[in-house]
Amino acid sequence: MKFHLNKTLNRSGFTDFIPLLSTVLFLIFYFSTPAFSQGLSAIPTKNNIHSKVEPRLLELKNEYKKGQRIGAGFAQKRNIPVDPQNNITLYLVSEPETPLDERRIQAFEAKVIKKSGNLSKIQCPINAIDTLADTINGVLFAKLPDRLLPTSVQSEGVDLTGAAAYHSEGFIGSGVRVGVIDVGFAGLSSAISRGELPDTLQEIDCTGTTCISGNFTSETASHGTAVAEIIHDMAPGALLYLIKVSDTIDLEDAKNFAITQGIKIINLSLVVANTNFYDGECWFSNPVCTADSAYANDILWVTAAGNEANQHYEAFFSDLDNDGLHNVSGSDETLNIVAATGDTIHVFLTWDAWPATDQDYDLYLYDSAGTLKDSSLNPQTGTQWPTEEVVYSVPAAGTYHLVINKNSGTENHRLEVYSAYHDLTPAVASSSLLTPADAEGAIAVGAIDESNWTTGPQESFSSQGPTNDGRVKPDICGPDKISNDVFATFSGTSASCAHVAGAAALILSRNQTCSAPELMKALTTSAIDMGNPGKDNIYGYGRLNLDIHADMVCSGLNETVAGGGDGGGGGCFIATAAYGSSMAPHVNILRKMRDRFLATHRIGKTFVNFYTQYSPPAADFIAGHDILRFFVRMGLFPLVGISWVALKFGPVFTLFLMVLFSFCLIRLVRHLKSSKKLRVT
Repeated sequence: MKFHLNKTLNRSGFTDFIPLLSTVLFLIFYFSTPAFSQGLSAIPTKNNIHSKVEPRLLELKNEYKKGQRIGAGFAQKRNIPVDPQNNITLYLVSEPETPLDERRIQAFEAKVIKKSGNLSKIQCPINAIDTLADTINGVLFAKLPDRLLPTSVQSEGVDLTGAAAYHSEGFIGSGVRVGVIDVGFAGLSSAISRGELPDTLQEIDCTGTTCISGNFTSETASHGTAVAEIIHDMAPGALLYLIKVSDTIDLEDAKNFAITQGIKIINLSLVVANTNFYDGECWFSNPVCTADSAYANDILWVTAAGNEANQHYEAFFSDLDNDGLHNVSGSDETLNIVAATGDTIHVFLTWDAWPATDQDYDLYLYDSAGTLKDSSLNPQTGTQWPTEEVVYSVPAAGTYHLVINKNSGTENHRLEVYSAYHDLTPAVASSSLLTPADAEGAIAVGAIDESNWTTGPQESFSSQGPTNDGRVKPDICGPDKISNDVFATFSGTSASCAHVAGAAALILSRNQTCSAPELMKALTTSAIDMGNPGKDNIYGYGRLNLDIHADMVCSGLNETVAGGGDGGGGGCFIATAAYGSSMAPHVNILRKMRDRFLATHRIGKTFVNFYTQYSPPAADFIAGHDILRFFVRMGLFPLVGISWVALKFGPVFTLFLMVLFSFCLIRLVRHLKSSKKLRVT
């Protein structure tokens, strides 16, 4: 009996062991197969990283040590501009309210080109990069400038949009000043001689220390000329200011120039990555700050939504096999790019830990043989931005693989990846807007092929909303794939954006007292709805439609943008004053609470607008009194705690905790009262 019982148990145990063994083998095969099939070389150890210098800058310095030709080749492949004297332009990011000692900077044969907030754009010798960052008091880190990228994929728009009816009534944009901000205006003289552009336009160069009259005859990039041609077709009477920029500080300079010159409309057919989390936040003089400031100064800022619907990926970091690498889809750990020989792979990564973080992620690029070709290993130790960027010149056509590694961190953050020139596989079209299309003060423009203008769909590449703080974008759509003297056929949201800017000039020439908000309202309310009823994240309010018969009464009244402006604190004025910095973790928690919960509901938006309007004077008073700042911090502490819980665990769990706490507090008070009564009796 005992023998039979043991035999039965052994059979039972063996029967149970088979599915367990099969499961283990399946899991090993499931998680191991992608790595074996991809054949990726091991993730290199992140050693000897300079905490104050972007690693790519140190790579550049080391390559130049090997020789001028080797260094110049590296710079060219990584798209890093270097002048003949081996000087490089970079950004120094400094501690808030800490001016940099320019005399010390000059001691390194460097010079400050221009400044904005805690960003300084400097030119310095390549061999002095790390010494400069280490020596100058207040420097947090040195990085390459945030460069602006054109949004063209590679007119009939006048009739499609209703502009012809305006022209027939004599409204052609006369007297309206339009700023066309771009990175280059090649072919300008030829376009003027052919009558495609007027000879009355102004050429302005903002790439130096100040904005000055320029001469664009030696330009190589023609994107701006193509954009200006569309605006001129739409509003032939408008006075065009062609303003050249190269980076985000130049862009702010261009905005300030526009204010002083009475420019009422700005067209920006450019985008920028990795200057916020694409949530409309104003950080470090980024383009959101610039667009919102222009809007507050009564300038309509018309911007391209971007062409990144197929070049964007987002997800929360997921590590199913616990190897530190992000699982893109199931067990697959790669984002894939198909590139041709001579292409430049340019990829940006950021995560939801702005404005400064110690949550450290890295980005790697492998070829089809699994060999590491490039990496971005920026240090995140608490003061650096949560950004990584890979730039690689492709020597041979093939499929390349992007890998995201969590080097260190306590949370699985939401990741945003953008490829500047290539589609990603897999791609996520939703929330694919780039900055400054996420700015509240900008009217973001999507694209519809002119041949599908009345029916849709939108262009497959046209970036979609919502913004990462939940707002519906883009705002409107314009036509693209139109005939153009520069590009023959001009595709992309750059072309669509120019149509809307031209339309705004026509409206303003007919209604000269219109403010920027009234212009924005006129454009969006007359748009023909497409897609889902009402404003949606693909078409916005619909396709551009100029109605010459529409009655407009413009009061000329302006309004400020909630959370915008140049303050850099994202609208949390009192908290910023109390904690002394918009970068303080407590301020960041309150800001996220506002964006994620308050700003998504009507009552919450009303409160935010009220607070934004009336809190700045109180914040100024608080900032000047240390004792008052202490008590305000004490008062904000419970709110910060509640906000942290809500962001971490959600509003339902937070409400449960608050009810539970209130219940316990009431019971405690009652207990104390009853105890007091017993002592009295």
